Amino acid sequence: MIYFLLLVIVAKQSTCASFHGLDSSCSPLDCKVNHWSLWSECSESCLGIPGHQTRFRNQLQAHSCQGLPCPALKETRSCLGNRCMNDGVLNSQGKCVCRESHTGKCCNDRVLGWGSWSSWSPCIKTCGAGCTSKRRTCYKGPEANCTGYGVLMKVCNKEPCPLGWKVFGIQFYGECWSGPSALDTYAKYGNSSACWDGVGQEGANYVYFIK
Repeated sequence: MIYFLLLVIVAKQSTCASFHGLDSSCSPLDCKVNHWSLWSECSESCLGIPGHQTRFRNQLQAHSCQGLPCPALKETRSCLGNRCMNDGVLNSQGKCVCRESHTGKCCNDRVLGWGSWSSWSPCIKTCGAGCTSKRRTCYKGPEANCTGYGVLMKVCNKEPCPLGWKVFGIQFYGECWSGPSALDTYAKYGNSSACWDGVGQEGANYVYFIK
């Protein structure tokens, strides 16, 4: 009688364990993941345009035996583009400064037709009437309209140039203050008292000024 009851109890326990899907030899294992990667770049590059970023992590160990399952392996968040396109430059106020070929909040709109005028070039002469110019570029497109001139020129520095002077010597008789040393001779001795106007006496030169 005692043996019979024991067999019945064991049978009931086995049936219960089988019903709940339990395995007495299985130890629960939780899922394991590594650290998050860095956030990706914003999907929109253009300054101020909404986009999204993503980051990932990998599963290192799967869960089993009713251990904790893996958390999310991917996350997404919103972001705003922060770049100036087409070689535009972000200034200290957080705005794009575009090249003349593009316009718009982030320099992504192509300019059609004439671009902006350049600054006037340096005058080719410092006095006596020189020339300066400025230019603009035609950016062609289906709606481009580039009537007019691409180059403008004007006269600059019209003031007369100041007259300079140069020292040289002439010789009438003999050898004295002549040649390439005439300037040094004049600087040292000045006009010779032994000279007529424009003509040197024998053994002397007269020194001229040109103004």
